Amino acid sequence: SLQLTLVLNSFLEDCQVTQLLGLTDSRKEKRSLSASLMKLLLKMTSSHTNTLLDCVEEESISSIGDIHVENNKCPVPPHHLYKLLLCLHKHILAFCYAKGPAEAGSVLELLRDHVKLLLATQVI
Repeated sequence: SLQLTLVLNSFLEDCQVTQLLGLTDSRKEKRSLSASLMKLLLKMTSSHTNTLLDCVEEESISSIGDIHVENNKCPVPPHHLYKLLLCLHKHILAFCYAKGPAEAGSVLELLRDHVKLLLATQVI
């Protein structure tokens, strides 16, 4: 877990995130890898959120803040995954804002597709 945290924290550096997202590379393959990573992170965080909600429902705890105090059965949230996903979103939004719709093209498409997935995941 510590190694994973160290690796994920290194991805939070601006230059690493830019390369990870392929913002300096115009090839579509790089963007599809970014889309896959973001889908995976979203799937993992969504799954964990559902697990926590089930835990809360089972234990009839009224507030999420009390979960760790009253119930050690509930898993600890993967904060590093949430943080990485938010960092990716932030960089994509900044890139699209800086380049404008004409230049951001496929990155804007990536963002639009991911927002659709994010909203669909939240509704379910």
